[in-house]
Amino acid sequence: GLAWLAGLAGATSAIVTNAETTTSTSYTDLPTVGPGATVTIGTSGRALVIFGADVYSTTGGNYVQMDVAIFGATTRAAGTDNLDIDPYGETSAHVMTAERSRIFTGLAAGSTTFICKYRVNSGTGGFRGRSIIVIPL
Repeated sequence: GLAWLAGLAGATSAIVTNAETTTSTSYTDLPTVGPGATVTIGTSGRALVIFGADVYSTTGGNYVQMDVAIFGATTRAAGTDNLDIDPYGETSAHVMTAERSRIFTGLAAGSTTFICKYRVNSGTGGFRGRSIIVIPL
């Protein structure tokens, strides 16, 4: 599990285990929003964000994307630092696991929420076991 996070001051995490799909070609929420994590950004203006999921596309060659939108002291739409997954020929019977980590800089100090968002280029994309970890630095 994520029990090791307890030793990191201000770190938080969230998981959505159920499988859900989207046909949206713009970043959107899935029926169960998130996962999301709220932390307090310090004067460094930095946070390490790790997010990922088990994913698939209903059509080989299509891609699915996952990104993080930011709300609160800093606001940023999803679509800049996306986890771009191209499961060539993969279907719901062949799920790929992918993860991305990034240090965000230039964040305003204060309460900030990071929420995962999802899209596809066409067809249907599936996501399950979605997770996010946010560690203020």
